[in-house]
Amino acid sequence: MDKIQFSRYGIVFFYSFGVPRKHSGIAYGPIVFILPEYINDRGLLEHELVHTRQFWNPLKWFKGKLWWEVEAFKEQAKWYSEDRSRAFARLISTSYAVDISFEEAEKLLKS
Repeated sequence: MDKIQFSRYGIVFFYSFGVPRKHSGIAYGPIVFILPEYINDRGLLEHELVHTRQFWNPLKWFKGKLWWEVEAFKEQAKWYSEDRSRAFARLISTSYAVDISFEEAEKLLKS
């Protein structure tokens, strides 16, 4: 796989530049950075591409960070054979500066 990919909604770079510590990838509007060791993680790629689509849809700008992450993690979950909702709920409740408990995050992911 190339270190740069183009999608309908943005461009993806598989480089560590721009990725905050303790994260595997990040979207800045239509530009995505994913750590190179995750180049074959389709779920992570799809998670970040959800954020690029959110960027291009002004109606979603006001939904807020929690809603954005729940939508992205729900898409990411579709790409794995095992249930990762508990891990994703833990990330949402601890790593995104949203005031939500693990249990509430898990419930949102399963709704």
